[in-house]
Parts: sequence; structure tokens; C-alpha cells
Amino acid sequence: AALGRTFDVAARVRLALEYSHTTGDRDPGDGSYGQYEYTFGGRRTDLGNVGIFGPLVPANLRAAGLRVEFRPDTRLDGRVIWKRAWLDEPRDAWVGSGVRDPAGASGRAIGRLVDGRVRYWVVPGALRAEAGGGVLLGGRFRREAPNAAAAEDSRYGYLQVTVYF
Repeated sequence: AALGRTFDVAARVRLALEYSHTTGDRDPGDGSYGQYEYTFGGRRTDLGNVGIFGPLVPANLRAAGLRVEFRPDTRLDGRVIWKRAWLDEPRDAWVGSGVRDPAGASGRAIGRLVDGRVRYWVVPGALRAEAGGGVLLGGRFRREAPNAAAAEDSRYGYLQVTVYF
């Protein structure tokens, strides 16, 4: 769900509040599968701009946050998101990471994600440059789950050039 507004300013700023909820499996050991099945879809989603980094996957997830987009002219655009993320079911996996607490004792808080990108048409319609990055600041589950990685925070950055022909 999203509720947003585009402001009538030169930079065409859009501000939106967003909420995502995809179910988890309440009892992973009961032989019944209750987790939302993420089968298809782009790696750049409402949950983040940076596809290869992608710490938030739409399965066993609750995420609430804010998105700011801007487009001051036809050549330049960008966006920044901030999300706070939790597991839907604490005994199910944090999908995409493989981290799980079968006892559900590590809480639900995955953490806070800040993610953004800026794109610029170097040659309109033919060559576009892009830079972006993200950071996931770990929450209790990210820190305390039995098989969680030692590093608390994750960071990612990229530069890319796309040629259209």
C-alpha cells in the first residue's frame, strides 16, 4: 500500500508513505507451507532500488517507510527510500538471507534500510548513467538469530552505464 503526493515544485518532488506485508509460515515444521511464494518479479521493487543488494524480499516480511522521488528535468531523476522491516512470522526464515530462528526467540526486527539512486541521461534516449547504494542497519533479529552473520550492518554501492540501441 502507498499513499503519496507529488508537489507542484520545479523538481517535481513526490513523497509517499508505503507499507508492504507478505505472509510467513507460522509453523515451518507442520508440513503445511504458509509463506507467500515470491516466484516472479523484478529485483528493483518497492522494497529497494538496488537489485543485486536486495536485503528485503517480498516473503515473510512487514515493511513500512517513506519514499522521496524527484525529477527536476527530463534528463535527471532520483529516489531515496527509508524502510523499517520486520519478519511476519518470527520462526520462519528471513527470505533471501537464509537466516532463521526456529524457536522464534530472536524477535522480528530485521532492521532499517536506506536505499537510493540517481540517474542522468548523458545522451537522451541513448546513454544513461546511474549511481546508487544502500545500507541495512541491523535490528535485533539480524543480530541475534542463531545463524546470523557476524557483521551487523550491510552496505552496497554501484555505478552503471546503460546504452540503448
